[in-house]
Amino acid sequence: MQPKDRALGWLARREYGFEELTRRLVRDADLTRDEAEQLAQVLADNNLQSDLRFVESFVRNRLAKCQGPLKIRAELRQKGIAEALVNEHLQGIDWHALAETRRERKFGPRPTDQNEKARQMRHLAGQGFPESVVWDLF
Repeated sequence: MQPKDRALGWLARREYGFEELTRRLVRDADLTRDEAEQLAQVLADNNLQSDLRFVESFVRNRLAKCQGPLKIRAELRQKGIAEALVNEHLQGIDWHALAETRRERKFGPRPTDQNEKARQMRHLAGQGFPESVVWDLF
């Protein structure tokens, strides 16, 4: 199977960021880094690959899982997405409400003792919510 056909198959299943697609082409389609970047650029030029669509899809998916901004930002940075694009898509989200939703889904009623409170706070921090948001909830 040709590398372009493989890439189109991957893109048909889900969105990929430019850097993520390039890495996968190098790894799975046996292309050099330059060849992979050229192919990814051709796909981007034809609007078959889009970092914008990838970020929208990724953020929507992570918000549905009630993950916090720190975790989302770190994952997108790891996938090679520009910081400006990440910032644009993480603005205007009510992280306090999302953290409370996550806490309530996982633990139910508010904690009454300090150990349980600390456990819930650690969980929210592990899900990528900033310390300020976690402290505000409790």
